[in-house]
Parts: sequence; structure tokens; C-alpha cells
Amino acid sequence: MDKQLTGNQISKFSSSSYKKNRDIDDINGYVLDKGLSTSEAKVFVNKEKGKVVIANRGTNPTLKDWTNNLALLLGQYKNTKRYDNARQIQVKAKDKYPSFEFLNVGHSQSGRITKLLNEEGLTDKIVNINPASLPSDKKKENETTIRSSDDIVSTFDKFKKGDILIDSKTGNPLLEHKTDIVSRLGDEKVQGSGHHSKWNWFN
Repeated sequence: MDKQLTGNQISKFSSSSYKKNRDIDDINGYVLDKGLSTSEAKVFVNKEKGKVVIANRGTNPTLKDWTNNLALLLGQYKNTKRYDNARQIQVKAKDKYPSFEFLNVGHSQSGRITKLLNEEGLTDKIVNINPASLPSDKKKENETTIRSSDDIVSTFDKFKKGDILIDSKTGNPLLEHKTDIVSRLGDEKVQGSGHHSKWNWFN
């Protein structure tokens, strides 16, 4: 088994966060925990390896979600119901799988969710795709960003060692913001940042 996630695998986890539970297949040995998964977060578990991947959904075209984006811009995202829901799922998953290692995958708005969960010590590692970012954002060692060169939402994300910048294929910022840009990496392994040992995660 490869020691790192591939681009294709990360893309599948992220895109699943926008699907209904019944439409989601297992991903590389990770099985959806339907009892924990919601329309906003999908919890995948590999009991053999003792690992959990939680894919957090980005923005849906609803007034509530766009209000959450406004709260993000104002630095008030931690006070939103959306974050509270994500945090509750995270805590329930950690209670159910207390000895497991956790990875959160975020896209767009949910890049803020993963960052806040990480700041609270509720996950072991995060991978964000085109994350909504602010000029004041700081990035931790266990945080990796994958973004398109034509994505606008993640403009202020500070590039660091281990991050991946994907060349735009369409020149269209809307298309370049989608989760499927990561599939352009194919079976290339995402090494992550900092100490390589931290990325022996998918052993």
C-alpha cells in the first residue's frame, strides 16, 4: 500500500462531500460511516489501518451557505452553525474511533472548517483544495494546500513547502475552483509538507 494519498484519491474524497450517502463508494479501503456522515461532512473509516478521513463540503448555492461565507470574510466563522455542526461530527467521530488517526480534507469554504478544527487539535492533518483564505491566515506544519493557478478564492493562501500549485487548463476561475482539479495529479503521491514521517499516514 502506498504511504501517501494520490491526487486521484484526494479528489474522490473531496468530491464525495457533495454527494448523497447512498451514492458514495468505498475509496481505497476506506468505508463511509453512514451513521456519522451528513450532507456537510463524510466520514470514511479504515478499521484495519486505524485511520479516518473526513471530507468537509464547500459552499452549496443556498442563502445560509453564502451567509457563512460572509462570516468567514468578517473573521466570525467560528461562530457559525456550519462550523458548530462540523465540530460536533468531528468530536463524535473521535469518540467513536478514539485510537484512530484523523485526516480532514476541505474544499473552498470548508478549508476554513479544517483550519479551525486543526487549531483546536481535533485532527492530525489537513489537506485543503482551493481553500477560502484571508490575508491574515497562518499555516501550520501539518497543513497542505492544493490549488489551481487560476483559482481566485484561495488567492491569499500562503504557499509553503509541500503545497501544490496546479497549472490551469481552462482559464476559467469557476471551473478551476472545483474539486476535480486534483485529479490532474493522477496517481502522483501528495507528499505533504515538513517532515516526511508525518506522511507515512496511509501505510
